[in-house]
Amino acid sequence: MLINCVAYKDGSKLGDVAIDDISDYLAQPGCFVWVALKDATPEELSKMQEEATSGRRSRSTTTPCSRCCTRWRSARPTTS
Repeated sequence: MLINCVAYKDGSKLGDVAIDDISDYLAQPGCFVWVALKDATPEELSKMQEEATSGRRSRSTTTPCSRCCTRWRSARPTTS
């Protein structure tokens, strides 16, 4: 279940974001999207992965930006 999905740019909150718009925000320089999920279904996780990796890839999906991103990337399941 999606709890919250918010876009930030250059440290300022832009507002709530629809799931289908996540990739549009991630394509913008200086922008990131905070997504909070609870008990996510495989379908929800697949949709999030699709949005996070579609279109022009953001820095956060290609290079860890900080210690928290490094932990997140190492905790993700790998795909074959």
